[in-house]
This record gives sequence, structure tokens and C-alpha cells, in this order.
Amino acid sequence: MILIDFIQASNGSGATIGDLVTATALPRSTVYRILNTLTSHALLIRSAKGSYTLGYRLVGLAASVTVEMSQEELHDAVHPHLERLAVETGETCKFSVLDGLKASVMDVVQGASAMSPTSRVGAKFDLHAGAASKLLLAFGGTKLFNDVMAQPRQRYTDRTLIDTSALSDELELIRAEQLSHDRGEWNDSVHAIAAPVFSASGLVAGAISVTYFASRDESAVEVKVREPLRTAAHQASLALGHYVRG
Repeated sequence: MILIDFIQASNGSGATIGDLVTATALPRSTVYRILNTLTSHALLIRSAKGSYTLGYRLVGLAASVTVEMSQEELHDAVHPHLERLAVETGETCKFSVLDGLKASVMDVVQGASAMSPTSRVGAKFDLHAGAASKLLLAFGGTKLFNDVMAQPRQRYTDRTLIDTSALSDELELIRAEQLSHDRGEWNDSVHAIAAPVFSASGLVAGAISVTYFASRDESAVEVKVREPLRTAAHQASLALGHYVRG
């Protein structure tokens, strides 16, 4: 896959064995063997000058892929990564998706810690408050933002953002960091961090979030869960067919 990815990045000009050895630091014999196998199955084409480009068999393979996923398929693709995240962090982890003007909880894995908040599948939340909710709003496009801003926005705690300008600034930060924080916007005692899960099309398919009680050291909890959360969201995105070179 590393070789195919590099050849794809050549934008049709192709890559030689030397290019691939230099780019990957793999042994020349290994590169040569892999290229021969891929070429024999028409996944790559070797030109008379010795450069390799993507083969036409990939077109047929791509055509057989179902782009639209059912809710069940989406759940099943993300769930193993949610489970691993809950085990690694000890906290309650959720996967939420956009449902109209609400964030809907599709999946929950309860944390093993005695100090883990509970949640339930099917719960729906307003998009202007909460880590997963704000993340879905941040990546939902201008129309969604305008529709949400046109609705009355309830202030659940002193930390709930209801001002349009302040919320817009928060969403811009979420898009830049690809992380969303809730430090008591729904409930003073429950905090959360969320990261986006991208689909094969590059759109956000949902948000994975880690929830925890606020009575503990906030910075220590964030440090503990931030990278495992990013990893889980990245792996879930890969499971949905999303891939960005580098």
C-alpha cells in the first residue's frame, strides 16, 4: 500500500524502482518483488521506460465498492475502535452522528472506572453545546450553522455558548484543531473531548467523544485521553475508507 500510495501521488507520471526505494527506504529486492506481484495482477502497469503507474483493474475494484453505508454498517465499523478507546482510557466513550438539528448517540461503551458518566444510545442533544455536538456543527457546513442559529438556543449552564459570534469562533477553533471540548456546557459536573470520524468522501461521518466527571484534575484527564482519542478517530476513519497521504 505504501508503494501504491506513492505511485498514486505521481499524478500519472509514474515512479521507477529507484524512486520507490528512495522514498520508502525498503530493500530494492523487496520493492522489486512487490511490484512484480502487483503488475501480474494488473494493479500496476510497467511502461517501456521502466516506470510504474496504477493499473486499470483498480477501476473495476473501485466500482464494486458501496459508497453509502447503512447505519448498521457505520456502527459496526466504528464500534471496535470505541471499545479499545474505552479500555485504554477507562472512561465512557460515545459515537454520535448528525440527526437533523440534533446530535444523536449511535453507540456507547461504558468506562470501567467507577467514576465514569453514563449515557444511552438514542439520546439526542442540541448542536450548540457539548463536545460531540459542537464538532458535528463545526463540520456541518454553512446551512447547518445558519439553521441552528435561527433556532432558540438554551443556556444549560454558565458555560453554554449561545452568542452567535462566540460560538462561531469556537467552531473555527474546533475545525483547526480537529478536537472539541465540553467543560461543563450541558452539565457542570460532566466534561468531554470529541474528535471527528471522516468518511471516504472526506466528510465528517460522526464524532467519537470521551466523557468524564469534572471533579478530577482537568488537565491530567485531557492529557490522558487526547492522543488515544485522536488515534481511535483516525483508525475509525480508515475503517470508513478515509485516507489522507502523509
